Amino acid sequence: MSNIQIYKVQACKFDYEFLGKTVPDLAKQYGFNINDLDAEIETYGWERKLEPTVLPDTKNIQEFADALETVTRSKLSIISLFRQIENQPLISQLEKVFLEKALELASALTTMDDRAATKLVNLVKAVSQLQERNPIDLAEQLKEAVAGQSRVVVNIANQLH
Repeated sequence: MSNIQIYKVQACKFDYEFLGKTVPDLAKQYGFNINDLDAEIETYGWERKLEPTVLPDTKNIQEFADALETVTRSKLSIISLFRQIENQPLISQLEKVFLEKALELASALTTMDDRAATKLVNLVKAVSQLQERNPIDLAEQLKEAVAGQSRVVVNIANQLH
């Protein structure tokens, strides 16, 4: 399977699990055979992570628009958080490399360098920003975002070095 096909399958899986798209819609969008897609879902255990969006039941256009906006914002927030969680192992690797390089830079600072204080402050700010983006915080954000949702499944896989 080529890289482009692997990415298409991953995108298809994401749309199935998180956006609730139907198999015929996915087959048409990604150019897959419906039977092949059904087999992929069965073989690899794709599961819906979010319940499909239900349109608001009202005839008032303003109420409909407001309710639809609320549902859309909530779903997009959840999808964004799931993407962050799915990419956490890669982010952890980048953080590790960044911290190693920051340590090298900090070790290379000398009192003779006129800009040493500025460099050190910038390193501290960068490390602080890394610490603010904590996977545990993502989990808390996810819990808040799905409050009121009936079913959400979360798998967090952090790579520790």
